Amino acid sequence: MHDKKFDTARRWLRNLTPFGLIEWRRRRFLLGRHGLSHGRGTWEAFEACRYELWPHSLRRRDRPFVLVDVGANEGQFVNAVRRLVPLQSVYAFEPQAACKGELGRALAGIPQTSLHIAAVGGRDGETGFYVTNNSKMSSTLRPREQIAADYDAGDFGVAKGLTVPIVRLDSCVPPEVGVSLIKIDVQGAEMEVLKGGTATLRRAEAVLMEINYQDHYIGSASFHDVYMQLRGLGYRLGAVSGPYIGASGPLWADALFVNEELA
Repeated sequence: MHDKKFDTARRWLRNLTPFGLIEWRRRRFLLGRHGLSHGRGTWEAFEACRYELWPHSLRRRDRPFVLVDVGANEGQFVNAVRRLVPLQSVYAFEPQAACKGELGRALAGIPQTSLHIAAVGGRDGETGFYVTNNSKMSSTLRPREQIAADYDAGDFGVAKGLTVPIVRLDSCVPPEVGVSLIKIDVQGAEMEVLKGGTATLRRAEAVLMEINYQDHYIGSASFHDVYMQLRGLGYRLGAVSGPYIGASGPLWADALFVNEELA
């Protein structure tokens, strides 16, 4: 006598297996094409740091890699990058003191690190900061109420307001340091980061940043403004990820800009 629950589970697994096998082969092929082994956690790192968008020069493992991580949160991006390339140095910036413990663990073992518990902008001093229920959504700008419906309930709710230090990249990254990649995830405040980091940007090979198709924050930067600012610094748009789509349509994507003088 057959158990109905067992039969249902068996049918579900049988239907799922071909897709799972195809997906496994797809991931293995993509990693192999980029010279990466299909080890534990490699695919997750590959996706998390948008490795497929990087120019070939950044994928070389025979030279040191210098990362500037603006909006480092708890070190998720650092952890992903260090699985794929040999990190020599990291300059990490995160205004939320609550993230310091996890971020510090992510930086442990990297030969040269500089951790700044501060926001990044166009000046040195202090600034207001909105801490949201989902710490990844926190920003120096107030979230727009309308955007909350496109995300998990409560993500954009403001838990508290803080006053935090704010610094310029050019004040914190020494002028003799050549930068491999600048990753910027500052929830709408991208233009201020760019304005305060022009010298650092001119020495960087590439910039990876989130671009928004819809305004998420009051006073947030537009893609046009960001694009024109980077074009003025000698960058071209290299690649854009597939969009994150909510109920109201495409919301954001990650864009990779390449420094034409250093590419």
